[in-house]
Amino acid sequence: MDLSNDAAVQAAVHAVIAEREAGPVLHALYHRAPTATDGDLDPLAGLVPTEQISSLRLVERLALPDLASVILLLATLRALRTNEAWVHYALCKYLTALIGAGVAEAKLPVIIHSLLALEGLKDKPPNAKALPLGVLAREFSTFAPREAIRSGMLAMRYGNPLGLNASTPAFAALGLEGIAGRPLMTQTMRLAKELHFSADTVPRTTNVQNAAGLVSAEIEPVRHIIFPLARGDSNHYIFAQSGREVALPGISVHRLEGGAFSIDAASRGLEQHYVFDSNEHCVNELASGIDPFISDDVVECDEPVAILDDRFSGVMNICHFLLDRVTRLQLYERAWSRPGKFFMIDAFPYYREVIARIGMEDRVIIPEAKRVTVRAPEIVFSSNIAADFRHPAHYCSGWAIDGLRRVMGVEDLPARRGRKVLISRADAKGRGVLNWDELLPVFARCGFETVELTGLPLAEQMALFRDAAQVVGVHGAGLTNILFAPRDCSVLEILPPLVATRAYWLLASRLGQRYTAMIADDPELPRPDYASWQHDAAYNGRSIIVPIERLEAALATL
Repeated sequence: MDLSNDAAVQAAVHAVIAEREAGPVLHALYHRAPTATDGDLDPLAGLVPTEQISSLRLVERLALPDLASVILLLATLRALRTNEAWVHYALCKYLTALIGAGVAEAKLPVIIHSLLALEGLKDKPPNAKALPLGVLAREFSTFAPREAIRSGMLAMRYGNPLGLNASTPAFAALGLEGIAGRPLMTQTMRLAKELHFSADTVPRTTNVQNAAGLVSAEIEPVRHIIFPLARGDSNHYIFAQSGREVALPGISVHRLEGGAFSIDAASRGLEQHYVFDSNEHCVNELASGIDPFISDDVVECDEPVAILDDRFSGVMNICHFLLDRVTRLQLYERAWSRPGKFFMIDAFPYYREVIARIGMEDRVIIPEAKRVTVRAPEIVFSSNIAADFRHPAHYCSGWAIDGLRRVMGVEDLPARRGRKVLISRADAKGRGVLNWDELLPVFARCGFETVELTGLPLAEQMALFRDAAQVVGVHGAGLTNILFAPRDCSVLEILPPLVATRAYWLLASRLGQRYTAMIADDPELPRPDYASWQHDAAYNGRSIIVPIERLEAALATL
């Protein structure tokens, strides 16, 4: 890999920015203002590769902030001698992040690049169009509501699970407010009818109560719980309901005689799944996506089959797997006394280790294909694969967490050696700590050992955390291992300022562990107003800076 030009590229990018804010820079570049003429990008254009894939690898390798990445990609467009569709696609991603940070000047450019990306990708697989269609669904809502909804429906069809949600502001403009909040399949049927969209957007569907051959049983009743109080930096938006009562839906387990289950987990982050009754009508409350299918690749089973998958299948994530999917086994065992099989789409080595540990190897079906349909005399599924899904583990309900520790063989013992565990993100693909080397001496002085969990066998991870008195980690799936730690363990979670979930706060609290939060800094974007900030996964991979003084203060409270 040639890194000789990296410093020159970075210098040329920063020369265009010249310490100015994102809004004025974008306005100047796209409106040809005197402060940003064509000549400003020419020196940079002379430094970048002249073909698409190399230029995109350069952007990824440099890991620049969003505005700098936009400038580099714009210079790349000047230099390219081949197809440029994927550069427009990447610009959609970075400009969307700037919009989320409040840069209004990014709105017109993101529409332009979304349209250009769609044109350039028209002959590519449909899932390549999901991102730009989702952008158009959001941006068209204020002035072209019908096209916004059409774009949102297509984005969902092509694999963007939030595509239609992006266009919901357009519902009011068309007098369709009553559709929002219903199951997505119901929404698409109504929208297609009301807006006279093509009939091929309307699948054959049914509601749960009307599904052919259905038998249902309520396993968990509706409950009201109080979210725990958070210690430390408790003003982060994930703690908005701290100390408040939260409605927790019940969970039912359904059996469909002669039914089928289809799942497509071939594209990372674009999973879709569908439950069908014996008439091959899709059960809309349990659908993830709006394009039901029966695959030519069919797994036939002569025993009843229960479904473990949900919308987070297809991606290696131990938090979702352990807390949401493995806990589903308990629901099925409580509702279903006779032996049967369990179906899941993923064959990651860690997942197989878990299945082996709980003694389920001979009962779990894992197909080779990633787009597949399973048929059986009975398809058994829980309502929390979609409609009643609450991450993590039904908000860490006692039945889920206590049962999971039991089947995993976790003993309720106090910490024996008092180990202090620091979870490294050096092996992670995103959400890195930019000043990590500066922090390590601080942790070393406090007696922490740094561990990388990727590739570490399950048994070793469990043994490591079993002895932990203190655990520190940046928000990420590695913190799921506090599940194996003693109930008197102290946990410090370092939160990215722009995006996180309440998973480890709820998990630690349920276990009785002492949980403390610390909010880190974003290297480019200011801390938002958490009173109005909305969760947006587009910020999920952003790196952070951990201020040393605040870290030392947080460690002193453990």
